This record gives sequence, structure tokens and C-alpha cells, in this order.
Amino acid sequence: MRRTVMYILITFLCLSTIYSQSLYYRYEKYDDHNQIYCIRIYRVLDDVNIEYSDYTMDELVDGPLDYYRTTILTDVNNNYISFYREIHDFNDSIIPIAQYKIDEHAKLVRTTFDENKSTRKLIGNSLAATERYGNENNKNELDAIAIFGNKNNIKPYNGWDFVRRFFKLDNSEIYFFRSYCESWLIKKVTNGYKINEVDERLFNLGGWYSNAVCYSENKVAFVDDIGNVQRIDITDFFHPKKEYSLWNKFTDALVTKKINQIDNIFNHQLYPTDFKEEEKTKYVIKLIAETKDPDIIVNCFKSIDKTYGIPYPRQGGLTNPIYEIINLNDAKSLNKVLEWNPELANINTFYGQFDEPDPARIAVEKNDIEVVRVLLSYLKDVNAVKCLSDKEADGGGMYNNYCNLLSFAKSDEMKKMLIEYGVKTFIPYTSSYERNTYVNDDNVNIRESASISGNKIDKVNKGIEAEVIGIDPYYYNIDDYYGHWVKIKYGEGKTGFIFEKYLKQWRR
Repeated sequence: MRRTVMYILITFLCLSTIYSQSLYYRYEKYDDHNQIYCIRIYRVLDDVNIEYSDYTMDELVDGPLDYYRTTILTDVNNNYISFYREIHDFNDSIIPIAQYKIDEHAKLVRTTFDENKSTRKLIGNSLAATERYGNENNKNELDAIAIFGNKNNIKPYNGWDFVRRFFKLDNSEIYFFRSYCESWLIKKVTNGYKINEVDERLFNLGGWYSNAVCYSENKVAFVDDIGNVQRIDITDFFHPKKEYSLWNKFTDALVTKKINQIDNIFNHQLYPTDFKEEEKTKYVIKLIAETKDPDIIVNCFKSIDKTYGIPYPRQGGLTNPIYEIINLNDAKSLNKVLEWNPELANINTFYGQFDEPDPARIAVEKNDIEVVRVLLSYLKDVNAVKCLSDKEADGGGMYNNYCNLLSFAKSDEMKKMLIEYGVKTFIPYTSSYERNTYVNDDNVNIRESASISGNKIDKVNKGIEAEVIGIDPYYYNIDDYYGHWVKIKYGEGKTGFIFEKYLKQWRR
């Protein structure tokens, strides 16, 4: 009996060793404006857990090193990682620098360099072959795959010769092929190969800076282009799908309020914009906000902040998650979040070159008094709020840019509260653009104040020159026109208010 149990245990441990594989990810960070080259080592323990360690490249190779002339190789089971320096000679050679064993906790232990523990062992000094194939056996395997694929009319758009990455995922003859625009999974079988092109959105491998492995049977793990571990289930080889165990753990933690699990879930695994394919509108931040539980929301935001920062990177910019809370009219949770990080009240979301309006403008436009009251108490300057997106500011007339929170108030109650908090009811016009203009219609009333009920103090006709002095930021709908009251100087030093519709604007 004991022998049987021991045999089962040994068998289990052996199988675990086969699939307990590691990933690496090369990345850069900045410290006091200095660029530091780093590498992160991961151990993918199962469907939901990882361990990882971060190192600077200099400390691993007794630096300093030329980052872009350093090649990294791992053996088939990723128990070792080897570093080589590229020598730009006639043969494009590489020479060994350092080698490390990866332990079960993703820690690196330096060892004496052994070419037998590097996938370079059979390829001589060819750098090109090293980067593309890992070793000569892999190159020979790809040649056989190409023959089989071409014979059966299965091939990438540019053919099998146009290879960017090709490496073995585990000891069960599963391979990953990447050209510049396509990814393929290949499995060796008795009568040849199973070959399947996979969706780039599903298998978004982080370029030259990472690898992929089978961490358990029919489960592939890889590091994406932002350094997060992703998992794919290839049980149905021709219909691979995302492994959703981590997602399920996340949604369960929200429901059961298991806050202690949140840190691990976000730690280089789940990203704030991730979603389940069947429910694309239910992404991570939105699900967190929908709990309307201030403690859960703040704890989740803290976990996200530890790994990605808040606001978090997205589409070449930064996303402020409090917009989701504002959209749900959740003043209580918003206040709790801003108690933790007051700066979020003053930060807008931007994507690449386009900025979005500040959170306060969105809240005012939704006419939620309590949410706006919370935001106003955390704003550094109620008159410095960015109220227009870059796209909005790019059209609609120059006077359109002279707006503040009052411009988006939808009720007298909102308007009154904004004024009580110090939002200005008049903005001096300081731009030279369209400062000097003229009246564009006849019999136009000039009023003493910015109101349709203001006293009429004059009447002007088309062509009268006017200098813009300032603008009432509130938008009014008059004569089927949505615009501002504008204070002008005209004639012999006269001043008064005219509705924007009756001034010539070259951009509207």
C-alpha cells in the first residue's frame, strides 16, 4: 500500500515538474530620468496563481550591458535561462554571458554556464537562428511542418519561411509559430501535424520580449505586451479559447467580498479593461463600480494601483476609473475613493493625443447634485476644470472654448450650487482670435445683462464692428441656437451683451 501511494506521489511530482514552467518578460523603467532595463521571471503555478521576481539586466550579467544586443534563451522546460552577448562580426556571432536556474518560486540562482542547458546547444554561433528557432532541432521541425503545410495547402499569408518566432511549448510536441502578422499553433501527431491559425486578439504574445509555455496539459500561458500573464485552453485544438478561471475568481471575490484575494488577481494577471468575450461591456472596472460598495471599490483600486497605477495606462494614454462611479451616480463610493486619492478629482482621461473632459464636467452634465458636491470639495480650482474634450474644443466656434462647469448645468439647482462654490459667471475674453468681429444681422438688441430679460440698451444693424470683452459661460437656447451671451464694446466705447448667434464667427 505504502509503495503504491509513494509511486502515485512520485508520478504526480514528476508530472508537476513537466508542466510547472516559467515565463520571462523584458521591459524598461525609469528612475530619476535614467532608463533601466529589466526582466521579470514568472512561474505559472495553475489557472489562477503565479509567482514572479523582477531583476535589472545589469545585475544579472555583471553589467552594464547593451540591452538591444543581448539575447535571452530558455531550455525546453524553462528550468534555465541563458544570456548571450551579440557580436556584430561577419558571422553575427553570440557569446555566453551568464546562466541561471529558475527555482519553484521564480527566483534566479546563478550556475556555471552549460550549453547543454540552453536551447542554443546545436546551432553554433548563428544569432539569426537563435532568435527565430531556439535551436537547430526546432529549425528542422519547422522545415518538416512547412513541407506538410504546403502539401496540404495550410500556410501563413507569407509562407512558412517568413518566421518571426518559433519555439516548442512543452515536451508533448506542441509548437508556436509567429510571423509579423499571424500566430499559429502546431501539434505533432502520428500522421503529420495539426496546424491551426489563432486569433491575434486571443494570442497577443509580447513580441521579442517574452515566451510561451504549456503550464499544464492543454493549457498555454504567455506574457502579453504589457507584461501580464494570459492563459489559453487548447483542449479543442482547432477552437482554442481563453482560460477564464481567473476571471471567475475575480467575479466571485466581488460577490462574496473576498477582498484578500484581490491583490493576487490583479498582480500582473487581470487588467482593468479585461472582459469576458461573451460580455464585452462588463469589463473589470465597470464590474467593480457596479458593486456600489465603497470598501470593495477602494480595495480593488488600491490593488490596481500597486501593479498598474491609477490612472492606469490604456491606448497610449491614462484612464481615470472614477468616471465609472460617476456614471452610476454613486456619491458615497466616489467620496470614499477621493478620500483615498484626492488627485483623481482633478485628473481627466486621455487616449494618445486626445484628452477627455474632467470628471466634474461629466458629473455636472448628468445633473447629479450629490456627486457634483463631492467632486467640488476635492477640486483644486473650480474654475480650472477642463470642460471640453480635445475634439469638442476643435470645432463649434472660438467662443465655445470659453466655458466652465456652469456651461453644462441642466438645472437652476445645479447652477446655484456651482456659483456658491465659486464657479465664475463671467469669463474675460483674452484671445486675439475672433476678438474683433462684427454684427451679422439687422435690428439686434444689445442688453444690459446676460439674459433675454435684461434691459434693452441699444439696437444695432449688420456690419457694426464689435470687440469681444468677455463671455457668460452658461449655454442658452435662444432662437433655435445654443450659445453664450457675449459682452462687446462697439461704437464710441459703448458696452453691452449680445447673443452669440448675432456675431460673425469664422469657425461656426
